[in-house]
Amino acid sequence: MYGAAKKRRQLLATATGWDGFKTLAASMDLSASELVERLGRGTIPLEAPQGDVLTVVKWGNVHCKAIDANGAEYACKRVSAPN
Repeated sequence: MYGAAKKRRQLLATATGWDGFKTLAASMDLSASELVERLGRGTIPLEAPQGDVLTVVKWGNVHCKAIDANGAEYACKRVSAPN
């Protein structure tokens, strides 16, 4: 599907966090694995709550990482090219 084989990865989460993540994935008709894949590829963009100011710290091809005032990190994608 993506032109590359998936490999087993590891992550650490509390039981509550993992259960919430699986519930979120199921609510989108996705497996937890596929939700991670799509978040990582930027096909499901994450947005900060309204009113937060994000600082972009790294641009990739069309992906970036942003950090809010509390240090929380967000994935984002470019929606327009800089002038």
